[in-house]
Amino acid sequence: MKRASVGLLIGVVIVSLIFAFAVFVQQEKQKQEVLDARATAVTGSNLYGTAEAEREMVAGTAVALATTLHEQQIETTAVAETAVANVTTLEETLAESQTQQANVESELYEQQQNALANKLALSSYQVRERSYPDWQLSTLLAVEAVNHAASIETTAALANSLELLSNLAMNMEGVHPDATELMFSQDGSSLLAWGWRKEAVLWDVSTGEQLFSTPIKGEGRGLSSDGCFLAVENWPILDIIDMCRGETAFSAPTRFGSSVAFSPDNQLLAYSTTVVPDDSEDVSTWWEFFAVQNLQSGEEIIKEKITPVDERISAAYKVLTFNADGSLVAGANLDEVHVWDVSTKRIITKFANPMNYWPEKLVFSPDNTYLAVVGFNGAILWNLSLNQPVPLETFTGGTQSTQFSSDSRYLLITKQEYEDAGEYGNWYEGYDVTQVWDLESGEEILSLPGLGVSASFTGEDGLLAGIDRRGFYQVWNFLERRLISQTVVNIPQSHNIGPLRQIALSSDGKLVAVNHQGNISLWSSESFQPLQTLYPMRVDADRRTPDDLQTIAFSPDGTILVTGGIIRGDIRFWDTSNGRELDNYQAGEFSYPDSPHVIIYSPDGKYLVLGNGNFPNPAPDWRESGGTIIQHLATNTVITLTHGAWVKNLVFSADGRYFATASDKAEVWDLNGQAISTCLPEESSLDIAFSPDGENLFTLTPDQVGVCHVDSGEVLKEYFPPNNGKFTAMDLSENGRFLAVSEGQTVHIWDRQINELVTDIATTFPADKLQLSSDGKYLIARSRNEFRQGFIEVWKIGDERPLLSIPHSFGDFALSPDGQVIAIADGSNVVRVLSLFHGHEINRVKLEENIEQVIFRPDGKQLALRGRRETVGLWYWNASDLVAEACSRLTRNLSADEWYTYVDSEPYHLTCPELRIP
Repeated sequence: MKRASVGLLIGVVIVSLIFAFAVFVQQEKQKQEVLDARATAVTGSNLYGTAEAEREMVAGTAVALATTLHEQQIETTAVAETAVANVTTLEETLAESQTQQANVESELYEQQQNALANKLALSSYQVRERSYPDWQLSTLLAVEAVNHAASIETTAALANSLELLSNLAMNMEGVHPDATELMFSQDGSSLLAWGWRKEAVLWDVSTGEQLFSTPIKGEGRGLSSDGCFLAVENWPILDIIDMCRGETAFSAPTRFGSSVAFSPDNQLLAYSTTVVPDDSEDVSTWWEFFAVQNLQSGEEIIKEKITPVDERISAAYKVLTFNADGSLVAGANLDEVHVWDVSTKRIITKFANPMNYWPEKLVFSPDNTYLAVVGFNGAILWNLSLNQPVPLETFTGGTQSTQFSSDSRYLLITKQEYEDAGEYGNWYEGYDVTQVWDLESGEEILSLPGLGVSASFTGEDGLLAGIDRRGFYQVWNFLERRLISQTVVNIPQSHNIGPLRQIALSSDGKLVAVNHQGNISLWSSESFQPLQTLYPMRVDADRRTPDDLQTIAFSPDGTILVTGGIIRGDIRFWDTSNGRELDNYQAGEFSYPDSPHVIIYSPDGKYLVLGNGNFPNPAPDWRESGGTIIQHLATNTVITLTHGAWVKNLVFSADGRYFATASDKAEVWDLNGQAISTCLPEESSLDIAFSPDGENLFTLTPDQVGVCHVDSGEVLKEYFPPNNGKFTAMDLSENGRFLAVSEGQTVHIWDRQINELVTDIATTFPADKLQLSSDGKYLIARSRNEFRQGFIEVWKIGDERPLLSIPHSFGDFALSPDGQVIAIADGSNVVRVLSLFHGHEINRVKLEENIEQVIFRPDGKQLALRGRRETVGLWYWNASDLVAEACSRLTRNLSADEWYTYVDSEPYHLTCPELRIP
């Protein structure tokens, strides 16, 4: 538009000039003709003079006309310039108007997105609060909310949904449409799915590949621990199918059902059934027997008729089991329980079954001390060594799982209520419950109502895992009666999870298998908790002693968090993925307050270095001292160094060759504890930092900053307080170019590349912690006064005022590894994560107690928060990480109907691009 307007004006000017010039030429021509005519008529000298005078008059008139024309040209040009200026002003006004309109539209769009995000977050919460919540839908709505607007509210909605959504380990769609039952092998490596009178298929749990399949005519009775042998009752025949070879290994007649058991080494089969010769109706001709068959050789080791106690009751064993080494096999019928010695082929123990109901589970303890028999309306625990019962009080219900702990001390029983359709509608029988007994004391130590689908000891000390019919998977510390974690397995709401058929829990509790219309999914028991709270403490009997934490640190790969306690010097290692304690030890024979103040890992993660010591004390007989402990984690080799003052800081060089200590002086050491050099040996060191290349050590003392050569200790450069005060804090930028040092209420920043003091920044109080951004453009300072009042402030270097100024008491801050965000603990129980550049709050979290230390994991995904005394928080703070985790655990996107119901204001798109549309 601007070009067109200017072009039009220029055209007008050019036409005007051409027209004026033509007029001028025509007038000159007419004047010349008049002069020529007069000159011809005049003769003689008198006439010549008159003509000359007239010529001069005409020439003067022409000059006057030319001057007038020039003035007209100037006026025309001015008009054109004014027009151009007006057009420019108009265009600038229009552009400004368009910018304002775009800003309004952008603001309106942002408001619409925020409104939709908040609506989706609310819908996510409402779906979670239903009687039968759809956790996939709840999480999908929360992901959409974050995608529309990542805020504290939407991120919290996603975190709340995600922390209860189990991790999908495997999804096998359409693999077995006729499957009605699932069963894990004893070792958990394979999963069997079968449908009655259809097909049995064995799957590899680790890959999801089909290993073997075979048609079956009846019902599965048992699976060997390696998954190779399957017992199927194809009435009137019991078939033992070798799944690994794809053939029938053994067959036996059966009439009224059979029970089977495989030995742990998969060599032997025990079975019991009733045989009716020639389909005779004469009961006296029927006989019931127990047999043990060698599956490898085909040898029949035992085959004995079982004599009933009461002729009216079947004597065939309803349930069988081997002990751990296969030397004993037990069988239980409606009257008695028998224990057979396989080698002697004799019953060595016999006791009554008083439950008056079919036994459902029969289990030996690993040490053969106990045999547990469990049925719908009771349980018997028999001490085999004393040949006497151990009283147990159990709930009624269908027995889903019975298991001893690996040390044979604890017994777990899971019961589930049955639902039957009676004459007057549905009625229920029994309870959903998991119970745990301490067999040394005979006491029930835990009862978990509702946890009734299945449960199992996990193999970790004091832990059990269980699942209920809503799909809630729980991990409990049964010794402390404490819920460790709770997640939700994606069980379609159309499922009525009754007895353990369409869902199965592996024997170690690590995997849950779910069958939904032939689609089989495996879910990992490993939970994801956006916020995990750790409790570093000792538990002795009923006494709970907190570690009184002093410091925390991440391993270089971020998989481990280490905590240091001040009382006994307890060092604990925690798994950052699940918050579980991995190991612990005491850091030397130090008593309070000789305990770790600083903990660092070597860059390769092989060494842990601890700095400790006692603080200065006004008492005259109190001698300040300190020490450093170097521990090789693999060999547990420990080297101890001593210092004349407590260790204020420890740092490693980037290549991991050396570390330095800040104590009564700054010293450089190798990992064998050998002193390499000392920087400013006569000065007490407040802080230290290696240059990026590891060649130099920066040492802060109250009176100067010395830059020393690492190998020789030679002082290469010194920086002194410009205002003749005292230095209190220091930081070196990541690239080593900028050095920030605090003196009183001023932070001086030197550009080491040009060797000049480039700027001063005024802090509210004297700073005791500084950090420069990697590019040296931003400074973060923690300042405080003698009354413990302070501020955490962020400056863009060169600005007079801070971008952020947050009051704190005993607060802390940390800058993310990418330098984009800052986490600030103001000394309360809240940590806020904010954008470093504009101060926008991204997220926040609360801990149970006031927070004194905050650090980022090396990859920036987690924050670790140290409480003032006894708690640590591990927090996934970034919305994008939560979205990625959610999409890795979800199995589908929103359906079109769900989108129409909850979103509707914009066209359908995939919430998680890699997932299917239902």
